Amino acid sequence: MVKKVLAAVLAVVLCLSTAVSAFAVIIPNIVKKDDNVWLVEYDTETGKIETTLLYGHWHKFGNWVVTRMPTCTTTGLRYHTCLICKKTFWEDIDRLPHSWGSWTVTLETTDHSAGQRQHTCYICGTVESETFYPQGTLKLYDNGSEVTSLQMQLHEQGFLDSGYVDGQFGPKTKEAVQAFQSRIGLESNGIAWPQTLNLLRHEFSEWEVTVAPTYYEPGVMERHCSRCSFVETKPYGSVLRQGMYGDEVLQLQIRLNELGYATGSPDGSYGDTTRRAVRSFQTDKGFPPDGVAWPGVWDALFS
Repeated sequence: MVKKVLAAVLAVVLCLSTAVSAFAVIIPNIVKKDDNVWLVEYDTETGKIETTLLYGHWHKFGNWVVTRMPTCTTTGLRYHTCLICKKTFWEDIDRLPHSWGSWTVTLETTDHSAGQRQHTCYICGTVESETFYPQGTLKLYDNGSEVTSLQMQLHEQGFLDSGYVDGQFGPKTKEAVQAFQSRIGLESNGIAWPQTLNLLRHEFSEWEVTVAPTYYEPGVMERHCSRCSFVETKPYGSVLRQGMYGDEVLQLQIRLNELGYATGSPDGSYGDTTRRAVRSFQTDKGFPPDGVAWPGVWDALFS
């Protein structure tokens, strides 16, 4: 009986719908009857009407009704009601964001400590504080070229394995920073403060010749860092020959010209004129005149 009543109602709806447009389509509709909820469906191809008793239904809600507006400190509250079953559903409304004023520094940073600052919401007066670090500080989970430079310095001084020179400030880099800080008597917290970075940079003495060059073999020069035990070395004396070019060749040409061995206008290119000038110098000094500026020739030129 109920199905027939619903079918009759739907038939009237179909007639009205058809009057509006010959191409109108009736979509599934939910009808409440005698405390039961029915799904009424019309098949546009067969013209058949089907009804199904539902034990639940799809809610069709009306507009939200706000009962408490949200602020930046409290959530709001709203509800909407199903137009079919009249059930009401409530939910919170997210808080609004704070409207912060400018930061005010309450504790200044130093080259080896963090500072504190705060700002205030000019709507609700909430105060938020945070820690901030002096410019240039590097710490755990930082990354980039500055971290890579730090890691290379730590590696040079024996505090970090080369496999961890990757631009990522991880636990191993922190441990290396702590070891360096402990070595030079700083607070060992693993944060690369500007003070730590400055002290990590070498402060070298003047270059000293530790191994004198022979005629054919370069000697050795070294310099020491006054802040740590790092020692830097480099060859003393170069081997220059025809076909080479660069600053050392330019210095060689200038020095030969100063001593009266003409090389022409110094251009940094070891050509035939420079070779002949070197041979003349070698002959005058009793060296084998092969035209090659061996370390012994270089040492004699600048001694």
